[in-house]
Amino acid sequence: MINRKTKAPNDAKPVLAEGTGSRKVQWRVNTPQLLKEIIGNNETAVLSKPLAIFGRILAEVGERASELNDPKLNALMCRLAIYEVSDPYNANYNAELTNATIEAGL
Repeated sequence: MINRKTKAPNDAKPVLAEGTGSRKVQWRVNTPQLLKEIIGNNETAVLSKPLAIFGRILAEVGERASELNDPKLNALMCRLAIYEVSDPYNANYNAELTNATIEAGL
């Protein structure tokens, strides 16, 4: 069967799920933007305070991770867009540095 929206077979794997050569695929989540989307939804207003607190705690985790400067931890922080250089919505976004940081943590 074909998925009408994507014109791809229903059993097709997402493009990002396929590795190229020996490179391991690294999924990314823009955590700050995800939290903003959830908080901005009228139906999730009850979650606004807990998610704001969660966001602040994640920011503290990011600060501590940058102090530790562990390559694997830095890669995870970039994949979650916790570091501002890894957040495409931030003015300090740096795609090259983000990709290099993620690669270094593999």
